[in-house]
Amino acid sequence: MGNSDALWKEVSEEETEKIIEKVARETVDRELDFPATFLINCFRPVSFIGGQLTRVFLAPFTPLISDFPYEYIPVFEKNENLKRLLRRIKELTEEREENKRKLKEKGN
Repeated sequence: MGNSDALWKEVSEEETEKIIEKVARETVDRELDFPATFLINCFRPVSFIGGQLTRVFLAPFTPLISDFPYEYIPVFEKNENLKRLLRRIKELTEEREENKRKLKEKGN
């Protein structure tokens, strides 16, 4: 499959879950959960248009950027996947905060 074909490839449900998990974990690990949640909620209404525009503007450059993660485009242009990402970020943030609380209690 050529790089330009990769722009239009659909992603399986299993791949979608892996991508959502990876992005959510990276976001929470870097403690960017608040800004990420804010930005995702701001841009969620236009995510489909953004995905389509990304494909159009990236198409001429695909031979130059062969390692671009194209599979992220169809995942995050779908509103339901953005909601799933937000839920997962919230779950991981709550886990992180609970772990911090437990460590603090152990330290006292």
